Amino acid sequence: MFKQLQTILLSSGINPVIPLGLALIFLLLAVFVSHLNRYSLKCGWFLNLSLYSLLVFFLLASADRGLLAFTVVSIAIGILAAAIIGLALYSALTLVAWSFRLSANKKYRSRYHFATDLVIFIFTVICILLIMDFFQIKLPAAWAALLAFAPLFTIYLAFVFANFLTQTFLINWQGHRAARQAGSYDYVIILGAGLINGKQISASLAQRIKTVIFFAQNHGQAIIIASGGKGSDEKLSEAAAIGQELLKAGYPENKIRYENSSTNTRENFKNSLQLISQEHHNSESLQLAFVSNSYHLTRAAYLAKKQKIKITAIPAKTPKNYIASGWFREFAAMLLIKKRQQMVVLLLFLFASLFLAMLIWFF
Repeated sequence: MFKQLQTILLSSGINPVIPLGLALIFLLLAVFVSHLNRYSLKCGWFLNLSLYSLLVFFLLASADRGLLAFTVVSIAIGILAAAIIGLALYSALTLVAWSFRLSANKKYRSRYHFATDLVIFIFTVICILLIMDFFQIKLPAAWAALLAFAPLFTIYLAFVFANFLTQTFLINWQGHRAARQAGSYDYVIILGAGLINGKQISASLAQRIKTVIFFAQNHGQAIIIASGGKGSDEKLSEAAAIGQELLKAGYPENKIRYENSSTNTRENFKNSLQLISQEHHNSESLQLAFVSNSYHLTRAAYLAKKQKIKITAIPAKTPKNYIASGWFREFAAMLLIKKRQQMVVLLLFLFASLFLAMLIWFF
């Protein structure tokens, strides 16, 4: 198998310098975009494209070094690919299960209906195709072409998810680096999260509180803004619950502010900035940061960027039992934020499949 693959690559005539050059170009683009805006989603795309190009370079370069070198490189890349595919399959199944469960939850249905409907629709079509393949049911070529949009869109979503993971790792790395650097911050916003039984701090929110206290104390005794309103099932606002924990930990009361009217992350930033503007007319000159769990940082930073807020993202630990559901919830939320983009891509695949089916049908 390795000998055949080596022969195919050698006969392709592709110079290894080409993918290496592409890897360097994509890496430089990632650095450039990060310099302009370190929270831009394009950073993840360019970093992933750089990695893919580099893997192709290693394959092509090792093919010229003999069968042994090519086999070793191929196995190494195969192990990496298997790990990524395994994570992708686990992620896909978890996201599908989460989508089915969420679609039945009226509390979240209205907020995430686009993401859940999209995932459930694609999952259903893929299952139909797999069942037909298992029972060796052959569709007419035109019908097979018409359903080709589903696997194509699934592959596209896999790339989107890979970008989301890369971007999340990148933002967390930048956040940990910022937390270690010396410097003084004026305000640190702690983003609220749902309360257990309407009044108790969750494990995720507890990690945010722990992180915000440590960060604020070590960066100029910054003013902490507890941000989060009161949900219909909550007995007090998330900001009030956070404030109670800050006071219990001994943080100075005069260094705490309360923003207790927001209902989502976008409003967390908007209302907190309004509160800051009431105390400082020139808020743009201030050093701002926000704290949230690692899984939430990509979307939160994106929403802050959309509001043109210059702010540093600081990650708090995510409880192990919430890592999977938290990350997939955030991925679904990013699909929702970018739903116009997802719909355009889906429609392009649909039209392409329809066009191919019509060509096969008539010709």
